[in-house]
Amino acid sequence: MNDQENGLVETEITASSASPETPQIHSVPIIVGIGASAGGIESFEAFFSRMPALTGMTFVIIQHLAPQHTSILPDLIQRYTEMPVKLAQNDTTVEPNTVYIIPPNALLGLFNGKLQLLGPTENMGVRLPIDYFFRSLADDMQDRVVGIILSGTGSDGSLGLKAIKEKGGIIMVEDPASAQYDGMPRSAIATGLVDFVLPASAMPEKLTSYKRLAVDAKTNQITAHGKVTSEYLQQILFMIRTNTGHDFSHYKESTMRRRIERLMAMNQIEDIADYARFLQNNTIGIQVLFRDLLIGVTTFFRDKDVFVSLQKSVIPHLFENRHAQQSLRIWVPGCSTGEEAYSIAILLREQMAVLKQEFKVQIFATDIDDQAVNFARTGLYPLNIAQDVPPEYLQQYFFETSNGYQVVKPLREMLVFAQHSVIKDPPFTKLDMISCRNLLIYLDSQLQNKVLSYFHFALAPGGFLILGSSESLGSHEREFSVVDAPRRIYQSSQNGSSARLKIDLSSVIRDLPDIRNMPERSLQKTDRNRPSVALRDIMETMLLNDWTPTCIIINVQGHLRYVHGQTSKYLEITSGSVDQLDIVRSAREGLKIPLTTAIYRAVTQQREIFEPSIRLTAEAHDIYVNLTVKPLTQTIENDNLLAVFFQDVDLPYLLDDAEKESSLSTADEREQKYRLLQQELHDTREYLQATIEELKSTNEEMQSINEELQSANEELETSQEELKAVNEELLTVNTELEENVKELNAANNDLGNTFNTIPTGIILLDMDFRVRRFNSAATQVFKLIPADIGRSIAHVFSEMNYSTLLQDAEQVFHSLIPHVVDVQSKNGSWFALQIRPYRTVQNAIKGVVVSFNDITTNKQTEAIQAARVLAESIFNTVREPLLLLDSSLHIINANTAFFDIFHVSAEETLGQHLTELGQGTWQIPALINLIEAVIQTNTPFQDYEMAHEFPIVGHKEMLINARQIPKIDGQPLMALVAIEEIP
Repeated sequence: MNDQENGLVETEITASSASPETPQIHSVPIIVGIGASAGGIESFEAFFSRMPALTGMTFVIIQHLAPQHTSILPDLIQRYTEMPVKLAQNDTTVEPNTVYIIPPNALLGLFNGKLQLLGPTENMGVRLPIDYFFRSLADDMQDRVVGIILSGTGSDGSLGLKAIKEKGGIIMVEDPASAQYDGMPRSAIATGLVDFVLPASAMPEKLTSYKRLAVDAKTNQITAHGKVTSEYLQQILFMIRTNTGHDFSHYKESTMRRRIERLMAMNQIEDIADYARFLQNNTIGIQVLFRDLLIGVTTFFRDKDVFVSLQKSVIPHLFENRHAQQSLRIWVPGCSTGEEAYSIAILLREQMAVLKQEFKVQIFATDIDDQAVNFARTGLYPLNIAQDVPPEYLQQYFFETSNGYQVVKPLREMLVFAQHSVIKDPPFTKLDMISCRNLLIYLDSQLQNKVLSYFHFALAPGGFLILGSSESLGSHEREFSVVDAPRRIYQSSQNGSSARLKIDLSSVIRDLPDIRNMPERSLQKTDRNRPSVALRDIMETMLLNDWTPTCIIINVQGHLRYVHGQTSKYLEITSGSVDQLDIVRSAREGLKIPLTTAIYRAVTQQREIFEPSIRLTAEAHDIYVNLTVKPLTQTIENDNLLAVFFQDVDLPYLLDDAEKESSLSTADEREQKYRLLQQELHDTREYLQATIEELKSTNEEMQSINEELQSANEELETSQEELKAVNEELLTVNTELEENVKELNAANNDLGNTFNTIPTGIILLDMDFRVRRFNSAATQVFKLIPADIGRSIAHVFSEMNYSTLLQDAEQVFHSLIPHVVDVQSKNGSWFALQIRPYRTVQNAIKGVVVSFNDITTNKQTEAIQAARVLAESIFNTVREPLLLLDSSLHIINANTAFFDIFHVSAEETLGQHLTELGQGTWQIPALINLIEAVIQTNTPFQDYEMAHEFPIVGHKEMLINARQIPKIDGQPLMALVAIEEIP
């Protein structure tokens, strides 16, 4: 196996040739693949902001992302849709009403309804993640696929769209006028496969409508009523034949039904009768249906294993025992846009390089689609064919232009593209190989049998036939032998029906053996039925050697192909087979000009040229030669060959000079000289014309050199394209960074306002306990200024009596256990201080956070509360009855001794006016006046004795003391009354 073959074997070719007749089963009705690159974020916003959240569809976004950049695309998309947005994970089953996004530095595929992530390979070259995903999506979901191309540069996605179209999916492309970058949309539109060209904002409505008609409608008119369906289906096929001249009546009905259903859904037509009326007098609609039925999708080296088998087993056999000028004829019917035909041509070129010999190759590539044939004829393909063509082939057989990869001239000259129907047009003949893959699967059995009969007729004995992976020979198995069953490669096992062209004497001359070198056994009789065959060959050979003039077979370039007879008098060569020897350069003096003009006239006029009595010097004396150049039109290779005959002339008037002068009259001499001058003038003109042709040939060589220089220039443009790809990734990153900066600015503004308005002081310290940031509340305790950022917290002056701040911060940083402590400042204020670890979003510890709140008021309140509790305890432990009165003489509190002695409850006492206490028994005017005086004038009285009869305790002498209590927390003046019984 040569290096080129190794290149083909090791190159991953992901296209699949699975038949569209075997759809797989998935729970998701439709998966929408969306490809974009530069400018895609704006298109995503326009698309998802108008896409309903509950459509039942799944969306997968393939965006060109920088490999080493963490993308924020999921967060951005989540803003525009209520559907959950997830970063794609490996082996994840896709769910409806969900958006999945490809992660950076990965290829994303779909297999059995699950996402598959593949890492990039080494020497991956230009990454085409959209093509990769679209192909796997089409293979897995069949016709339940929608491919969407949005804003971007380059051509990624164009090849993937072909796979989607082949499986019956639909294709939407953003209108280049609305896209921020129109490279990818224009490349997709150029494929001719796009169903809708719309602004991104208009796609959701069209998408939901298509889903409703194509998927949600369980029963469609095209399959609901058999008679009606057949009737209208025949009408549609009749309109196609009338408009295009092609009959699809023998195509598989299931395929036609699916295609018609698809176009009905796209045109929002639910009834096949309405669709038939829609096509009437609608040439454009019929053409769309016609091209959709063709399913013209192909790629370079499609089905890698097939081409590896061709390279190993078939192509070397094609060149065995083949003459250099014997045509190798190959037919590729249904060639579509020509990728397969060019792939075969590349492998043939590779084999010729291995053999180090040029052969004449003719590859007939045909299709009924004139647009596809014209595309193939130009040989210009998008840049993303690099995904299918091995790098060494891409470099050798293509040159890069600003519009894509152009096939080189030597490869292009091997192919003949033509519009041709394999069904109704006569086949080619004498073919060495036919490659017809994935065409028969769309035909019914009757038409398949007819086409296979044509192929057998067209193939020469031993010719090869290559079919698609889902195709078979049917009833023609006896006519072919199996070469490679899994790859569907067969060889014609019979002589076939095609007849050989007749060959003339020139071909016999070349092919006859030399009798002098013939083995003795070849002279013997070999067949009783044909006893004279060997004798006839001997006789013809003797006649040719002894009685025919010297003859040389040349091609139109003047290169010798065969020499018969002695040529030493005319050329300085020897007898035998020669290769690439120029007859003009080998001719003797006097023969060069006549020979050049005769060859030129024979080629241009396609007739026999006769030049009589040419004088030349050979073997030290002059001789005269008749020269004849005759085109050969019936060679076995159908090449343009010429036969050059040299015949010596013995003129009777060639005497010595004296006899010549006496035998010729003056008039005859003048006439002869005149004719000689005329002939020389004519020969000179012809020679000049031949020289002009040589100059033209030289000019073509110069043009070839110019093409080589252009190829070098294209290599420079390739580098430019790589820079464009890098720039595209940078544009995507820049767009994301702009969105990120906006978010950061908004978050920073929010944080700044919140940070500086909260009363809690906050200081952020880094891992070295240097100040990173602080708010204004922190400056009330720590004397911080902006210049302190970057200084150690140990060097910042603080009003707190807290000398272990740095040590506690270090302990928190290492132990991750928060530290909380109450600290008093030098001015007596109290602060609740907390030290906690500083955690990033990734849960990394990057320092500590010091925060503190002023709790002075809380501390004071706690002290007052403690004092109150203490006073209450003392109040209740006094053995004498006590009353606490407010300024209006209402009882605020009474101790336990009062309740016990006077036998009253708290409910009966608290809140009562002193005069109402004990059902008015405390209405003692003198006592009330004294207490009011105490409250208002702060004049206490002590040991006030009074005798009063209280119903509960009887008539007893009481000693009463009263004192004013100063204001506390803004409360009014109060009086404390102590009552003691006098024994």
